[in-house]
Amino acid sequence: MTTISPAATGESPQPYRPLQGIRVVDLTHVLSGPLCTYELALMGAEVIKIESPGAGDMYRRLGSDDQLNALGMGTSYLGAAAGKKSVALDLKDAQALDIVCKLVGNADILMQNFRPGVAERLGLGYEDCHKLNPRLVYCAISGFGQTGPYRDTPAVDHIVQGVSGMMAVTGARNGPPARVGYAAADTATGLLSGIAVLGGLVGAIRTGQGCFLDVSMLEACLVAQATIYYDYLNTGHIAPRVGSDVMAKRGSGGTFETDDGYLVVSALSQDAFEHLCKTIGRAELLDDPRFKVNAGGLKYAAELRAILAESFRGGTAAEWARKLAARGVPAGVLNEVPQVAAHPQLASRGAFSSFKNVPGIGRDVHLLNAGFQVNGQQLRPDRPPPMLGADTREVLSAMGYAPEAIAALAARGAIRCAQPGDSSAA
Repeated sequence: MTTISPAATGESPQPYRPLQGIRVVDLTHVLSGPLCTYELALMGAEVIKIESPGAGDMYRRLGSDDQLNALGMGTSYLGAAAGKKSVALDLKDAQALDIVCKLVGNADILMQNFRPGVAERLGLGYEDCHKLNPRLVYCAISGFGQTGPYRDTPAVDHIVQGVSGMMAVTGARNGPPARVGYAAADTATGLLSGIAVLGGLVGAIRTGQGCFLDVSMLEACLVAQATIYYDYLNTGHIAPRVGSDVMAKRGSGGTFETDDGYLVVSALSQDAFEHLCKTIGRAELLDDPRFKVNAGGLKYAAELRAILAESFRGGTAAEWARKLAARGVPAGVLNEVPQVAAHPQLASRGAFSSFKNVPGIGRDVHLLNAGFQVNGQQLRPDRPPPMLGADTREVLSAMGYAPEAIAALAARGAIRCAQPGDSSAA
């Protein structure tokens, strides 16, 4: 992993950050919204994360490390908070709410993922914010959307995976439905929200008028499953659960056990199938009428997979992947998480960053970068994940609030200003 310090060192050229000068007021919590705003921060936006003074984002206390959870810096939070500023405000306090309204007046983007109606009750609905700032791009994320009969239904990742059909197509062949092994609904929603706000931002820059973006987790999951729904809507075909096999019906793709692990193969074209058979020393399969595409190849898929499975047990996953890739056959080792984190391709691309001795934690923090490069450079977070309220004083001072006014607000609990070295979670 590449190690960077919390402050810019000036030792290497800074990456081009296309959103430099863009301000985002971030009222989101948990994962979908914070993932979106993390990507915006990596692209250079100033992301001001508004949190409650008492506990902050719920994700601050979620993760596998109890010590980090107790510090309010759980791993689930760390992964989507670097590069942002934390301002702790009680939105039920009139003066604290006034601070948010002032920030909105000078912002480019506002993101929230309250349940429908909550923002309006707080005085931070789209119409309220549009009056303060007509060029504001306002993005509201919810489980089922701001309209429709299910708008008020509570939603979390697991529920939306089930309702959207994502679980129905996931799981072992002839087995029960299964949840995708990560927060797929939240992740899809966060990434789709990023596309939406960037499109809205371009429109606002071009016309001077903002817009209201209504992003539904349910619909985001349909976008993530686009090929399944294209097939069903146009043919009526319902995709079956196929476990670790490929979605295509031909038997020359799937997941196969080797001498030391699993190999994934997808030799679905005739050319790839021919190279596959020759690589494993089974060229005679090419003349077997059972496995020709136009003469029963789909009918005998299970038989072909059984033959391939027997062949792949005579070598390691890495050896087979290398041999198949050399012949142009799509194949790879099925990696566990530690293998992925140490993958030489990711190391060469600089996919990870680390912050040394992060304030409030006293230990190193390792993070993912943007997932893409700009002008050949990775977009890395330029500041570590903040303690709750770490930037309240800085942001309010920049807005013109006097030290005495800040102290008075903090004294009555309307805001929270974290002190250097503050590690309290309450």
